[in-house]
Amino acid sequence: MVDAVDSAFKRTKKSLLEPFDFWKWMKLALIVFLGAGSPFLSNSTGSGGSFDDPEMNAELSSAFDSFVNFVTSDQYFSLIVTAIILLLVVLVLFAYIRNVMEYVFVDSLVSNEVKLREYFRNYLGKGFWLFIFRLLVAVAVIVLAIIMVLPVFLLMIGTAESESWIGFLFSLLLLIVAIVMAAVISGALNSFINLSIPVSMYGSKSISAAFSRVLRTFRNDWKQIVLYWIGRAVLRIAVGIAVGIVAIIVAVILLVVLGIVDLALYYIFEPVLSDPSIIIWSMAGIIVFLELLFLIFIISIVEMPGKVFLKYHMLTFMQHWYLEMEIPMFDTEQKKLENTNEAY
Repeated sequence: MVDAVDSAFKRTKKSLLEPFDFWKWMKLALIVFLGAGSPFLSNSTGSGGSFDDPEMNAELSSAFDSFVNFVTSDQYFSLIVTAIILLLVVLVLFAYIRNVMEYVFVDSLVSNEVKLREYFRNYLGKGFWLFIFRLLVAVAVIVLAIIMVLPVFLLMIGTAESESWIGFLFSLLLLIVAIVMAAVISGALNSFINLSIPVSMYGSKSISAAFSRVLRTFRNDWKQIVLYWIGRAVLRIAVGIAVGIVAIIVAVILLVVLGIVDLALYYIFEPVLSDPSIIIWSMAGIIVFLELLFLIFIISIVEMPGKVFLKYHMLTFMQHWYLEMEIPMFDTEQKKLENTNEAY
């Protein structure tokens, strides 16, 4: 495990810094933005005032009524339904692109060459089947979670109605255990899928066949994968803390800058905003959406080295664990040459 971490660090350093290539960083950040999971985002809650204020309640009620009238009006209802359908289509398309980018990311790191368009075209088919496979696994996990959680949840409701606090606390404990078990199963399956991606690439297997091979190897040598999961969790926490600190600093700076830009735009277009229309609000929404995309992409640049390191760690582990396949890492020939020279 220590050797895998050391090799992953060296490969990350060689890939990103030896030599430093600005456009390579941008392309890898784009891959992370599109395919390596969501960048750092934080959800926070704040106290915006008391909801016991009658005047505030009246304002909120009036605003809600206006919103409902706006949504249900004949003029905008079809437009809103169309927007929702388009949003769903975009989400499905993004999910598909994300799965294609999983292959592009691995191939870029293995070869140490980021050929974005070429790799994207090469893995359109594999990305589609990965998308379908993950969708089926997600449905299976959701059904399993419902089967595990629903009986316990119903038991908890029954004990609450009977005012049996001991039974209620016991059923609550069972509910927490069921949720944790469902989360562990989901995490394990996701890990197996990620391990199956290089097998499907370099073992000439479909994603389902690669998944089956990885499970078979797990049954024969489960101790190494358990140690891998433990080490992986520690690495994720360490990388997450380091990236999170930098991402928070960058996000705060960008939010201040974007806030100043938005304030300047507001004062420039204040005469128009005095009589807002659907076009004005749409333009404002587009500006905010583009600013959000820009913020996420910049944070993807911050997050990218950590993603590269973790992916190299996974690939290095696969080289030692899944011996049926040889991953053509960019530094493999160099290591073989060095070992040959040492032998002589």
